[in-house]
Amino acid sequence: MDEYSIENTHKALKGRLIEYIETAYFGKNDELRNLCKDELELQGVMWKEPYIEANPAYVSVISGISKSKSIPEDVKEILGEMIECGLGVYQNPYSHQIEALEAFYSGKDLFVATGTGSGKTECFMWPMISKLVREAKMSAESWSKRGVRAMMLYPMNALVSDQLGRLRKMIGTDAFYNLFVDYTKENRRPQFGMYTGRTLVLCQDLVQVKMRNFSPF
Repeated sequence: MDEYSIENTHKALKGRLIEYIETAYFGKNDELRNLCKDELELQGVMWKEPYIEANPAYVSVISGISKSKSIPEDVKEILGEMIECGLGVYQNPYSHQIEALEAFYSGKDLFVATGTGSGKTECFMWPMISKLVREAKMSAESWSKRGVRAMMLYPMNALVSDQLGRLRKMIGTDAFYNLFVDYTKENRRPQFGMYTGRTLVLCQDLVQVKMRNFSPF
């Protein structure tokens, strides 16, 4: 594994950069290459020593969801079933993921700010999905009425596609459908859709609206 160490990776990148500069700008002029070699090897001219930043270790809580005293028991049951089925809920989640669940079911607004790869998505998907399952279980009349119950907004289409894939793996599977039907006795499971600037139907609707509102001089 030494070949993939930080030091070796840095040396390889530096070497390739210098080789590129020599090939692209010096060509076959060996005299010019030799004159500039020491200059290119000097730190601060073309390269610098690597800056290493260690990511913080996020605190995991063993059986954190089931041990929480603030998460409702039926929500624990729902998420516990998802844990057993491998549907994107974890046995030992991060502490901030548990805090997000607790805050949500305490009626608080959430603002989550953590590093990359710290599980921010789960901080809102777990409350959202469990709330939908909870509604289907506890309020059949309400659940029978179709409508938008949650909306997720993202600044880029790439994020939309990534998060849609995450959501599909959590609730778009046969395993979730079977879990949902067994737990709620309802056949209509939660559905989701995606709308971006590339969504053709939405664009056509907007064009039709503009045309209806257009008044010639």
